[in-house]
Amino acid sequence: MKDNRTLFKRETETNVAVATIRHDRSDALIVQTGENIIASVERLARNWEKAAKLTTVAMWPSEETSQAVVGDAILRSLLYPKIEFRRETIVQAHAKTFQWIFQDPKARNKPWSNFTSWLRYQNDIYWVNGKAASGKSTLMKYLGTHPDVKKHLAGWAEESPFVCAHFFFWNLGTTLQKSQAGLLRSLLHQALSQHAHIIPKVMPELWKAMSRRTDSFVRELPESWYSWSVLELQYVLEGLFKMTANSIKFCFFIDGLDEYDGDHLEIISLLRQIPSNSNVKLCISSRPLLVFEQVFAECPRLCLQDLTVDDIQLYVQDKLNEHKAMSKLQHKEPNLTRLLIKKIVDMSSGVFLWVTIATRSLLKGLTNLDGIADLQKRLRELPPELDDLFSLMLRSIKPEFYLEQASRLFQLVFHAHSPLSTVELSFADDEDTSFAMDGGFCSLSHEEAVQRDASMTARLKSRCAGLLEVHREHR
Repeated sequence: MKDNRTLFKRETETNVAVATIRHDRSDALIVQTGENIIASVERLARNWEKAAKLTTVAMWPSEETSQAVVGDAILRSLLYPKIEFRRETIVQAHAKTFQWIFQDPKARNKPWSNFTSWLRYQNDIYWVNGKAASGKSTLMKYLGTHPDVKKHLAGWAEESPFVCAHFFFWNLGTTLQKSQAGLLRSLLHQALSQHAHIIPKVMPELWKAMSRRTDSFVRELPESWYSWSVLELQYVLEGLFKMTANSIKFCFFIDGLDEYDGDHLEIISLLRQIPSNSNVKLCISSRPLLVFEQVFAECPRLCLQDLTVDDIQLYVQDKLNEHKAMSKLQHKEPNLTRLLIKKIVDMSSGVFLWVTIATRSLLKGLTNLDGIADLQKRLRELPPELDDLFSLMLRSIKPEFYLEQASRLFQLVFHAHSPLSTVELSFADDEDTSFAMDGGFCSLSHEEAVQRDASMTARLKSRCAGLLEVHREHR
């Protein structure tokens, strides 16, 4: 039976074909969508039956499939590999940072649109914009799970349930991690997972076609078994909003519009349509590109680098205070240490990544027992612009041949179709270029995997100057 399942999954992945929908949202679209769904399910069923007939173990049961099994299969059709990877790799906000966003801007004399008021009372778009590496993704991750956000959204929803979902565009990720299809599949999966009872109403053709099949067939369907088109997904999402107009509210957090892999006007067009439904609002983020400025300038918004001075100061103080040598310097020269921290904040121009790199340099200096004068020199040598800082870090890679190895590692990671593990990268970076062809196939022992992981982690640290890091998933 296991072999049959493997064959079925292979057949599913290679043979599912859905005709392109060429009509706009109309009766023709509905008819075409239904025909596509029926044809796809019929094709899948034939593949499954062909696999089942290979042995006498796998037979078609006579009972119809249960609603729960159908619902799970439809949700699996929306899933795709690494659907949550980008969000998981974004660093958590440093303790006590970003709390200002829930405060009254007028009380602090800060130039941003009241975010709490938007959560509670408005049905439109809130635009978070900021320089590259200013912390937009970290803020969006913070907002997507913060209890105060859910508390204020509950006030907006009143007695109705609400869905809080998120998506993070990533231009270094897979096609679905940076496309409109990936966005729509992710949002629909999150929404329908929380309200599975709506699935038969928003996907009636697919529900009917799957309900006619047996549990055995439906349970075997893998992730992404159905080839959703963008127009189909748009149609389903629009139907979801209309069918729940008086019963469910939706708030979506969508990060990195500038990393969308397509014409930015396309994603803008989609996002502007969504809040036309009275039960939906969007919080979006991007760099302040002209195309976004022209569309979202009149929306409630904030400019992140103008608002993070206190957060940056808190981060620098906490990180430096973790080093024992810093406490001695503060006791000996308190005024100079305060000026040092202020200098970091001033030089950063609100770019959190610059602050992170600068703080690492100072921590290295503290480890080397640098005095205040030495730390000041370190800071003066750091370029204020991020690109220049990256160049400085690359030039610091010594000896010279390390730089060539760093370039190779950067290229491997950049051109990979999906994020690589340290073990995978170790094989890709193997100096023996014939290894892949001559090495043969065998299982990797736990000890060798651990050794390769440790070796590659150390190699990245010594060759890449902190510009390429290992992300550990915590389960």
